[in-house]
Amino acid sequence: MKILVLGNRIPWPLHDGGAIASFAMLRSLSGAGAELYFCSFNTQKHFVSQELCNKHFGFCTVKTIPLDSSLSILGACRNLFSRKSYHISRYDRKEANDIVEALLHEQEFDLVLFEGIYSMTMMNAVVRYNKSFSTENRYPLEHIFQHNPGVGMQENAILESLDPKSKKEANDTENEKYNKNRFQTHTSTAIENSQTGRKVPLKSKRLRKNGPLPCVYRSHNIESEIWFRLARQSRQVLKKWYLLLQTRRLQQFEQKIWCSVDAVISITEHDFNVVEKHTQQVNGSAVPQTVYLPGIETFNSSIFMLHPNKVFHIGSMEWQANQQGVQWFLQKVWPLLLVKLPHTEFHLAGKSMHKNDKRFFQSGVINHGTISDPEMFMKENGIMIVPILAGSGIRIKIIEAMALRIPVVTTSVGVQGLEILHNVHCKIADTPQDFANAIADLMANPTLANAIVDEAYSYVEAHHNSKHNTEKLLKFLTGLTEITG
Repeated sequence: MKILVLGNRIPWPLHDGGAIASFAMLRSLSGAGAELYFCSFNTQKHFVSQELCNKHFGFCTVKTIPLDSSLSILGACRNLFSRKSYHISRYDRKEANDIVEALLHEQEFDLVLFEGIYSMTMMNAVVRYNKSFSTENRYPLEHIFQHNPGVGMQENAILESLDPKSKKEANDTENEKYNKNRFQTHTSTAIENSQTGRKVPLKSKRLRKNGPLPCVYRSHNIESEIWFRLARQSRQVLKKWYLLLQTRRLQQFEQKIWCSVDAVISITEHDFNVVEKHTQQVNGSAVPQTVYLPGIETFNSSIFMLHPNKVFHIGSMEWQANQQGVQWFLQKVWPLLLVKLPHTEFHLAGKSMHKNDKRFFQSGVINHGTISDPEMFMKENGIMIVPILAGSGIRIKIIEAMALRIPVVTTSVGVQGLEILHNVHCKIADTPQDFANAIADLMANPTLANAIVDEAYSYVEAHHNSKHNTEKLLKFLTGLTEITG
């Protein structure tokens, strides 16, 4: 199988969960036998040189598209007069779609995989490519977006090629007629939903070797959920209003994606259920889905050593949810912990961590800044804390810590998407006092800490086996590309 993967950034270096998840999937799919062509924005913020791409991505072909997606006050203000999400518009580039469309005509792909929400701005290229396989004229993309909200972007092309009468129905603005035609199934156009076992109608089928390409969206999280939580927790009235406005626009775009692609790869059962419910309501039938849990390498070491009086946080400070969580810990939890254990050290590291940041000039706080060896940092600094208050998807760093037999204290939001239990696989606490007590309990009770890391390690082995999960994913993708008669 030859897959074109479209990304919004080059996932290197592996200093944040998004990069780790993307890189692991690419490498695993290649290892499972898929031929990959990775075409991605190469943003100024996360710029990766061609030399590094060649060095670390030798398992696939890489093509980069330069992009400045920087935030700006002027851009944010101008966006107020638009109906588009500012999050998305920063990645919306006509030249990127032109490059991808040319690539589609040059190569023969079996499937297009969109890696994350911001890569979906390149969907127009695939739509234009798929339209070339119809014998009838197509409508402009703007028409599809504005007047056919219930119909997927490439669906019009596919339905027209199957049945010319569908063109008239696709023009109709009544959602009932759209949805009736949208999931009209034909021979061998249903695929078994890997989670529920139900047969789900496929929205597209390969009509010939170089026919319309199936489009699959890999969701790292429900992006709008994160921003809704951040917006609601903001105390600044104007900022809260602006964030809620942008989040609603982002949610509309995100939900449109689910209804426009041929299949969705979710990262958690929670996300799976959200997508299923929405597409069922809008389209009358749920979009085909699978859940792909990131694979994490585990080692058969049974050695566990808890470093006394040390806790740490590692994560990108470019992500607002991490900033918010660390500030909550320092302001609410850290003073309580120092009363219990006055000699405790709190070690901080991660992308965009600046050693001169005054927010971290506190007693017992050690700011390491950006580090070169995250794994060694984690092994040397005791208990990992993940004080996340807003988020979606899963926390890759928690899985990594469990694979390294490192005890974790986190919140209910932190364990979202993971089937792990309090006092079994980790400590879960949502109030400052409970969070401080959880850390103190692990430090005072090595036997409990040892039992927890053993259970956590077993969980990772059972649920995040890269080979098993990737084989399951590849089988799902292969089912989408089967030629039907």
